[in-house]
Amino acid sequence: MQLDWLTLSNRYMQYVSVISVSLAASSITAYIAWSSPALPQLTFLSQSESSWIASVDLFGAIPGGILGGCLMDKIGRKWSIFIATVLFFLPWIPIGVSNNGSVLIVARFVAGIGIGLTTTVVPIYVSEIVDKDIRGRLTTIYVLFSLLGTITMLSVGPFISYKNLSFIGAAFPIACALTFFFLPESPHFLLRIKNKDAARTNLTRLSSKFEDREMIESRLEELEKIVENSISEKFTLKDLICNKDHRRPILILIGLKTIHQLCGLTVINAYMQTIMNLSHTHLPSYVSSIIYGVIQFPSAILSAVLVDKLGRKPLLAISTFGCGTALVCEGIYFYLHNSTTVDLSKLYWFPTFALTLFIVMIPIGISTLSYLMLGELFTMNAKRVAGIIFTTYNGSLLAFVTVRSFAPLVQSIGIHAVFWIFAGVCYLGTIFSIFVLPETKGKSLQEIQDLLSKRNTC
Repeated sequence: MQLDWLTLSNRYMQYVSVISVSLAASSITAYIAWSSPALPQLTFLSQSESSWIASVDLFGAIPGGILGGCLMDKIGRKWSIFIATVLFFLPWIPIGVSNNGSVLIVARFVAGIGIGLTTTVVPIYVSEIVDKDIRGRLTTIYVLFSLLGTITMLSVGPFISYKNLSFIGAAFPIACALTFFFLPESPHFLLRIKNKDAARTNLTRLSSKFEDREMIESRLEELEKIVENSISEKFTLKDLICNKDHRRPILILIGLKTIHQLCGLTVINAYMQTIMNLSHTHLPSYVSSIIYGVIQFPSAILSAVLVDKLGRKPLLAISTFGCGTALVCEGIYFYLHNSTTVDLSKLYWFPTFALTLFIVMIPIGISTLSYLMLGELFTMNAKRVAGIIFTTYNGSLLAFVTVRSFAPLVQSIGIHAVFWIFAGVCYLGTIFSIFVLPETKGKSLQEIQDLLSKRNTC
């Protein structure tokens, strides 16, 4: 514990910066989880409108991801995140005052643009400012803070109107904006725009107090070479797909993000209270939602402790296997409840228990590593394009499709079958973690590239 405190005190600005941008992640999950307590109150909506309101923010992340990829190399990582913060704040106003379904849909679409911006820019920003030995831990802090949005919406939402809940949601982007002006710009970006003095200043702010001027100058020169190489090599989507050095990282990233979305996490966050209502247990749905929300926090703290100690591969294997098992159990309960005459009255606690097990296992690997690996797997000049793909495919398209199709799928094949599909994806993720995922624990970004290059030449 003494060593951890020493690490924090020596590189506190890295921690402060990550916590600051992580408040933007709280805004993302607040929007996603808002629909869980809000939809049961929105009785004036049709089923189609309800599905759109639950999912349209994820659809809005598609143009947001493209916008983020364009902005972060033009105005910088810092100001791109600030724009996302503004886009998170403004939609809460119409959500808080309107009773019109179309207005709610448009407002959440605008928030989705902010989601796309954040999920594209923040992982890259964090990977550029954080030292390799604490990169996993600090990336987990991003996930940890993202849980604040979910916990707040699921815990407070059942007891107040959806309109009042929107004003609580607006507190997250306000908090992010208040910390924004202390945020250092990425030295990588400052070197990219030829502002070496500012890069030196920010690198000094981010460095340990044990690093003298000579060590900082050495790091600055190394960064300058990396940036110059990335600028000289113009990078496009075609390069990312056709270059064998990048083909493997993009396939790994797509695999991670497919597991992340098709494991059911976003769907369960968006429909938690509805799912509990369908279980017809004696336990009130809002109690299950609160348990589901609060239990995520200690699990994410555990992940922060383990990610730089056990490594990425074992954590993803444990996480996917545990989630798959929880979802199989949840599916069995719903199958017995809906398709048989088995008396489940004494198992009223079981649906909440199974989903609690699921959410305990999620932060250990699935939700954490998909963000961490974006910053680790790609060279600097490839990160912008990779970030756009990541946001468009996972944070937007795949998430939108899964949330939008959940209600129709439940009606056509049953909720038990939907949970079993999610479980199957989790078990495939276990195989993926063992045989495909590279171990990047404790490696610099250059060492990771060397590792991937060696595998590509075999």
